[in-house]
Amino acid sequence: MTTPPDAKRLLIIDDDESLREIFDIAMTQAGFIVAGAEDGVKGMAKVPAFKPHLIVLDLMMPQLDGFGVIHRLQAEGLGGIPVIVITGYSDQANENLVSSEPNVVDFFHKPIKYDDLAKRIKGLLS
Repeated sequence: MTTPPDAKRLLIIDDDESLREIFDIAMTQAGFIVAGAEDGVKGMAKVPAFKPHLIVLDLMMPQLDGFGVIHRLQAEGLGGIPVIVITGYSDQANENLVSSEPNVVDFFHKPIKYDDLAKRIKGLLS
């Protein structure tokens, strides 16, 4: 399957390698260009060159966690990049706190239904 020339770029930042691989396969099949990073520091390093249209971000990671990535995006003038937060940790207070950030557009709990996620991303980026 060839990726269309106008395909949107997605960056997945998650410390779970198998989740990143599944995300890459599912979103590539959905027509996106995908890059991945295993922590927030490496993810932030990819943003300038990759120029993602949307970031899918885990909250709990080593180095720089999801909260840190969200705040660094805003501080570096990249707060216009929409972020979908994913987490396996369910805490309503944290979910409310993260969801209130201006660049956070949605919140998914693991395990993720990739068809639902792809539909949501397509809706956000259309």
